[in-house]
Amino acid sequence: MFGSGNFDFFVNIGTYKPKYVLIRSLVISVSAIIIIYITGVMTKWELLPAELKLTIYTIAVLAFNSVTEVNLFIIRLFRKWERFGKSLYIQILSVFAVTLLLVFAWIQLAEKLLGEVNLLTLHVTQIVLIIGLLIILIHILIIILSNLTRDYLNSRKEIDELTQAKLMSDYNQLRDRLNPHFLFNNLSVLKSLIHYSPDDAEVFTENFTNVYRYMLKCHDQKTVLLQEEVKFLHSYIALHKERIGEGLQVAIHIKDSDLQKELPPMALQLLVENAIKHNAVNRNHPLNVKITSDDNFISVQNNLNKKDTTYSTQTGLKTLDAQYKMLAGKSISVKEDGSVFTVTLPLL
Repeated sequence: MFGSGNFDFFVNIGTYKPKYVLIRSLVISVSAIIIIYITGVMTKWELLPAELKLTIYTIAVLAFNSVTEVNLFIIRLFRKWERFGKSLYIQILSVFAVTLLLVFAWIQLAEKLLGEVNLLTLHVTQIVLIIGLLIILIHILIIILSNLTRDYLNSRKEIDELTQAKLMSDYNQLRDRLNPHFLFNNLSVLKSLIHYSPDDAEVFTENFTNVYRYMLKCHDQKTVLLQEEVKFLHSYIALHKERIGEGLQVAIHIKDSDLQKELPPMALQLLVENAIKHNAVNRNHPLNVKITSDDNFISVQNNLNKKDTTYSTQTGLKTLDAQYKMLAGKSISVKEDGSVFTVTLPLL
C-alpha cells in the first residue's frame, strides 16, 4: 500500500505553500521565456530594440503566471463547491474558458504597450499562443490530477485509520474476554481453596491479582516486553493448573537475548487459551504446551486432542495476524500437521 509520502511533490504542486508556489512560478516563467526566445529566433526578431524585447519577455512571464494562478484559484473554488468539485470535465472546461478570457485581456494590454494594432494577425503571436496555451493547459491538468490524487490519498488515509481503530477495538475485545468467564471460574476455584487449603488460596489470589494487574497495565499499550508477557503468563498458567491439575503441562524456554524484545500484549495468553479451549485437557489426555524463542520469533506449540463439540472460526488468530500487520507489516505463522499445532509470532 502506498502512502502520501511517495507523492508529496505531485499532490502539493497546486498548493499555496511557499516552496511549491516558487517552483510553480519558476517553471512557468522559464517556459514563457523559452517559448518567446525560440519564437523570436524563428521570426528573426534580433532587429528589435533591447527594451522592446525586455517588454515582450516581461509580458509573457506575467501573462503565463497570471493564467496559471487564476485558474488554480478557480479550481480551488470549485473544490469547495461539493456538487462540482470532483468533476474533472467541469474543471477542465472552466480552466479553458478562464484561460481564453485572460489571454484576450493580456493581448489587449500588450497591443497598447507595444503599439501594435492587431497582435493576433502576427505569425509570431499565433505561435506563442498555441505553444503557450498548450503548456499552461497541461500544467493546469497536472494540478487538477494532483488534487484528485490528494483526495484519493486522504480517503485512503481515513479508511486506514478507521481500519486500525476497528482492529484495535477487536483486539481489545479479545483481551477483555478474560473478564466474565475467566473471572467467574477462578472465583469459584478460590472459594473452594479458601475452605480446603488457605495456603494455596493465598498463592492463587496472588496469581489472580497479577493477571488482572497486568491486564489493566497493558490495556492501552500496543506492545509490551516479552519479559513482562512471560511473567504474566506464568501467573495465568498457574490459575489454570489449579483448576485443571496435571492435565496441563507448559514448558517455557526463552532466550535471555529475546526477553527485551516486544510483542502485542496478551498474545501468548491468547495462544495458550486457544490450546486449552479447543483440546481435551485432563490427566488421561494431557495438553503439552511448549513455548520457545529463536532469534526474532517465538513459537507456541501444543499437541492435538481436539474436542468434538468445539468449533473454531480462528477469529483470535486472524485478529492477532492483522495486529502484527498493522504494527510491523509482518504476519504470524500457523501450522498444523495432524498431531501438533504451532503458531509462530515475530518478535518486534
